[in-house]
Amino acid sequence: MNRRVWGAVGIVLLAMGCLLAQAHAGLLNRHDIEKLLDGQYIVGEVQAGMPVYPLFGKNSSSAGGKPDLKGYAFESIDFKPVRGYSGKPLDVLVAMDLTGGFMDVRLVDHKEPFFNNPTGTTKLGNFASQYIDLSLQHTIQVHDHVTPTTRDERSADLQGVNHGTVSVKAIDQSIVASAAMVALGKLGMTDAGGASRRRSSGEHYKSLTWDVMHARGMITTTTFTRGAIDRAYANTRSSGADALALTKPNEPALIFHTALISLPSIGRNLLDSEGWRYLSSSRRQAQALLVTEDGPLVDIHDLALRVPDELPFIVKQHGQVLKIQRLPYDKGLKVPGYSSKTVTANQSEISDQHGLLNCSSSTGDPRCLNRPSSTTQNGATRRMKAYFLVVDKSTPLDPTQPFELIFKLGRQFGTNFVLTRVEKREFPLPYDFNGYPAKFYDFIDTDWLALDWMKVWQKRWIEIAVLLTGLLLLTAGLIAQKRLSATSRRLKILRTAYLIFTLGFIGWYAQGQLTIINVTAAVESLSGGGDLSFLLNDPMTVILWIFVGITLLVWGRSTFCGWLCPFGALQELISMIANAVGIHQRRLHTALDAKLKWIKYVVLATIIVSIFVAPSFAELAVKIEPFETAISFYFMREWPYILWAVACLVVGVVVYRGYCRYICPLGAALAAVNILQRWSWIPRRQECGTPCQSCRHRCEYQAITPAGAITYSECFQCLDCVAIYQDPERCLPLIQERKADMHIIKITEVARS
Repeated sequence: MNRRVWGAVGIVLLAMGCLLAQAHAGLLNRHDIEKLLDGQYIVGEVQAGMPVYPLFGKNSSSAGGKPDLKGYAFESIDFKPVRGYSGKPLDVLVAMDLTGGFMDVRLVDHKEPFFNNPTGTTKLGNFASQYIDLSLQHTIQVHDHVTPTTRDERSADLQGVNHGTVSVKAIDQSIVASAAMVALGKLGMTDAGGASRRRSSGEHYKSLTWDVMHARGMITTTTFTRGAIDRAYANTRSSGADALALTKPNEPALIFHTALISLPSIGRNLLDSEGWRYLSSSRRQAQALLVTEDGPLVDIHDLALRVPDELPFIVKQHGQVLKIQRLPYDKGLKVPGYSSKTVTANQSEISDQHGLLNCSSSTGDPRCLNRPSSTTQNGATRRMKAYFLVVDKSTPLDPTQPFELIFKLGRQFGTNFVLTRVEKREFPLPYDFNGYPAKFYDFIDTDWLALDWMKVWQKRWIEIAVLLTGLLLLTAGLIAQKRLSATSRRLKILRTAYLIFTLGFIGWYAQGQLTIINVTAAVESLSGGGDLSFLLNDPMTVILWIFVGITLLVWGRSTFCGWLCPFGALQELISMIANAVGIHQRRLHTALDAKLKWIKYVVLATIIVSIFVAPSFAELAVKIEPFETAISFYFMREWPYILWAVACLVVGVVVYRGYCRYICPLGAALAAVNILQRWSWIPRRQECGTPCQSCRHRCEYQAITPAGAITYSECFQCLDCVAIYQDPERCLPLIQERKADMHIIKITEVARS
């Protein structure tokens, strides 16, 4: 079985593994919390309905003799499981007082690869401790590791951690977003402050009118006429119960508006700010639907026409009935409105804005649940009802996939207790705002410049511009590979210059070293139901992965491994220096080389399998990469890591780029995906392999077979073979051609003489 087949098998196993991983949950109990908080407080039992622990003062009591409630302690992972660079959520213990101030903040758990040691954990813990004595009323900004911490009564600028941009951003969002949810749910704070608002992309939304949302499919309207409902009861005892169905069959009996309000672009436009925060706190990670109901049958008291049902809806997805519950809601809600003449109660408190009626909650009345919305012909009022349906997390709703929403209507018939029966019918309420339409509108409506990660990109625009320029030049050079390698001297100069750029700028300066940790983090995040957005705080990594993903289809793994890997560049530059002083690499026997190249696939498989079988071992296994030590930390690390990095470089002096060819798990992952590369871009002649072996004997990577074929999964795109292909002094077919031309000239000269 060849490497391409094994690569395909690896990809399938990787995808299957994503389906098997489990989600995280809170890690602490009340005794753990009391210990972490150094015994400063008496920790009460976890609260019902929200995983928070009350904190009581020691040696203090209220007028009633009970201990004073000082605040609440909670784990961020229970409210906002934000993923770090590892792809796993970080967990922070937050102790918050009754005014939204942070009494204590402790890092509980993380799997960040660059900091998964006592020294690194201390650095992240010290960063988290900067939030102590701040509050949700502060506007908090996280800066780089050289900016000192400053704070005043309204704002705070916090010092970041070197090489930890993604990690500290995740800690920041975990603390503030989870605290805002607790502040709303337990403290009744209607405004969690500017520091919390800027954390959530859901707060960056585009204001949309009802008509626009309806046209996009964000809100759907379903109308059932009297005749349609009556026909649904044909051939039953309830048939003909609605007398008006005969005279006015096309008159609307029930009108439903449906919206997935857990999507920020929808919820923020239908709810006011207080309502959105209340919904976010109440549902946490669950999805929520809004269904408004209007029409003559809303408040009908005739059981023959409608039997009251507190929750007359069913939600299904992929054939499974999902558990739902109705959320009590008394905040602001914008609903489709009638003209003010039809509103018969609280008219002065309800304003008409852009065709939407804004139900104010300033008086505390639950008008948005049962608001008088219109009148019947005889002057009696009928009410529009709003149902807030939260899907239970035990049967989660995937908002990106189609689902079914069904309305249940029951009619009663019979005249006494024995004969009375209820006939039920189901009516579908179509809702199709998912998939590509939802993604498209979410993309165009996002205020990108207001997002935290975009601010990081703006701040690093010079580095991004330099990187993009370098990638553009590399692309141009590889497209014009024959010009780039027209002579061996030109190729050596240009390649050496680019390797220095890769090591110096991409690696050591911009910290753009791709790593197997990126792959394992993606697996962790996707398998846990997350996405890859946690990487957006690292623009160098994102840009390089996009470029590598594109070039994989064209040139295979070789573009990254041969040109853009800083550690690979370091190995090659050291080999050049070694060659200059007379130390040359050994060329292994072909059979031995082929066997050793399988080691990296074994290493990759071990890492991937251990993610699901032994996560702790996986965290250790990725340390086989020396990239952190040599590139990210400039060899300033604990001695075992330095020893391993130096050993990998020494191997490269003995055997050309030995670590890359035989050990590197990232190289193995890219080589496995090399099955997608179909273009044989290296020029070949019929004579390659038979009789010419020049390229094969000079290929330092031993990626050319005796038959002259290129093994692209092991090619590093050094272009030496392309230079030889054009060199009349080294390419046998060109040498033979030149000699044949010289022989013809000699014969001609003799004949003339």
